[in-house]
Amino acid sequence: HRALFYTIGISQETRDHYLRIYNLKDREIRPECLEEGWQTGTSRRICLLAFNLFNGYIDKQNPNLSTPENLFACEFAPFFARAIAMRYPEYRWETGRKY
Repeated sequence: HRALFYTIGISQETRDHYLRIYNLKDREIRPECLEEGWQTGTSRRICLLAFNLFNGYIDKQNPNLSTPENLFACEFAPFFARAIAMRYPEYRWETGRKY
C-alpha cells in the first residue's frame, strides 16, 4: 500500500482523484479510472505504475502502455524509481537509506 499511495501522490491530478483510483472501503484499485475523462497521458502512467506495484496489474487491452519504456517517458521518472525501491526494498542498490 505504501508504494501505491506514494505513487498516486506524485501529481496533483492523481491526488485530486485518489478516490477514483483506489477504493478505501474495499481496499482495492479501480482500474476503470484509466478510461475516465480526467486522465492525461501522465496521470495514466502514474496509475498504471501504482496498480502494477500494488498487485502486478497490466492493462490487458494495451499491455505496451505498462512497459518501462512507456511508463518512464515523463518528468516523474525519478519518483517512479523511488516508488519501485519502496515496493522492493530488498533489491535496492543504495545501502543504509530508508524510503
